[in-house]
This record gives sequence, C-alpha cells and structure tokens, in this order.
Amino acid sequence: MMMHKRLALLATVLSVVLAMPAIGQRAARPTPTPAPTPATSTQDRVTAVETFGVHALPAADELRLGRVSVRRLRRAGFTKGVAVHKSEHGAIWIVAQAGVRDIAVARARNLLEFYLKPRPGAGRGEVAQKQAVIAKMIENNAMLMMPTGAHEEGREPRIPAQPLYESETPVDGSRWYLDNDWGHRDAAFEEIFHLVHDTGIGTDAPGAMPAYQEALDKEAKKAIKDGRWGSGDRSVKRWLRELQDENSLAQEYIASVIDSYYGLWGAFDEKPGGMWGIYCAKHR
Repeated sequence: MMMHKRLALLATVLSVVLAMPAIGQRAARPTPTPAPTPATSTQDRVTAVETFGVHALPAADELRLGRVSVRRLRRAGFTKGVAVHKSEHGAIWIVAQAGVRDIAVARARNLLEFYLKPRPGAGRGEVAQKQAVIAKMIENNAMLMMPTGAHEEGREPRIPAQPLYESETPVDGSRWYLDNDWGHRDAAFEEIFHLVHDTGIGTDAPGAMPAYQEALDKEAKKAIKDGRWGSGDRSVKRWLRELQDENSLAQEYIASVIDSYYGLWGAFDEKPGGMWGIYCAKHR
C-alpha cells in the first residue's frame, strides 16, 4: 500500500517536471486569435486627411463656405479643404477633390499665406494694407478650388472659385518638380495670386488697393508697348486683345512678373523669356 502511494506521488512529480520548460527556455504560450479589423470609421477618415492640416468638409450639408453650400461642393466632387485667416467674419477657403494630394493642398495654403504675410520689418502701413486685403477677400467670399486632373475647356466644376488643377500643382521633390515637366507647369504662384488680386486687391469688383490696381494696369499697357511683355505670334496678340476687352491685362501681366521673379521659368529653354516666352525675363 505504501509502495503504491509512493509510485503515485512520483508519477505526479514527473508530470509536473515534464510540463515545466527547460532552463533558459520560455514557456510556450497559446497563439492569440487576432481581433477582427474594424471597418474604417468616419473619425479614421477625418484623421487621415488631417496629416497636412487638411480637413474633411463639414458634415452639415446646409453649411455655407463663403457663398457655396457644402452640399453643392460635395456634388461637384469636393471632399476636403482648409480655412485660411478664419475669423468671426468668415475665412478664405481652399477646397479640393478627393484625388488631389493633401500635401498639394497644404502647399497651396502656404503660398496663399505667403502672399498675405507682411514682409519682415514691414511698417504699420504695409501691415494694415495686408490686413485690408485679407478682410476684403473674406468679404468677397474668396475661394480656391483644386479639381483632380487637368483643365478641360467646358468641363470645369460649376463652383464660383479660382481654379488650380492637380496637374499644374507639382509638389517640391516630386518627379514633375525634379524633371521640370512643362506638361505639369507649376501654376500655383499664378493662380493663387489671381485669387488675391481679383478678390482682395480688386479688379472688376472693388478691392482694398484701387490705386495699386490702376498702376498695374498702366504698367501692363506700357510693357506691351515697349516689348517687355506680350511678345509672340498672332495667337498671343489675339490673347492680349481678349484680355483688354475683359479688363484683365493687369492680372496676367503681374502674374508673368511674379513667375519670373521667383525663378519658375529659369529652366525653360524652348524660347527666350518667361511665361512661354511672352515675358522678357526668365528670372530676376
């Protein structure tokens, strides 16, 4: 009887010892069953487009961004955007369709803020002038829209906004940027300044800087006369007449100057000068 109890005890001890891991060996653990991957929530989608400060459009369809309702923007394919200089009076809006990269939207915002920021060491008068332009842009419901793809005549989104297409917005470091791909020319400096010019400085609609607009218009006409701007074939001359008829010589002239001033045509070797050869200088 005593021997039987000893054998039973020995068997129990052996079973415990055999179940223990050897020295230096980790005990095996059961493989956990992975939790099911949850479907992407609305919050996940919102967070995903906030990487560069770009947000999904507000949920309320009735809400108006400037003069356009969110519902109308969604129907036109716009899904995200960013508000610049937002205040109790409103904001300057940049909206983009789903296919436009968030970093391109952020770059457009940075350029707009650059234009509206006073120079380092600017006096009170210049600071006040920039603030007046911002206020006028908000009052005039300024909006930049960024559609996917390239511009197609007659197929523009029916949104009252200055367009800047995805295909003309190369991001610094991208292949378009590194290769100076003229099929994807950087038009952001031009189009964003058009927005500032038309809705802030003032062109057809009253703006914050009427004297500046008048001086630009005179300089544009002078540049055509002395050959600094407007060089080209019959199509260029026809284009200039169209600009004259619609009172937009000043807008296109200053856009050409800005593009060359910031060196955007330095690598263009198809013609002398910038802006496809229409302006006399490629860079400053």
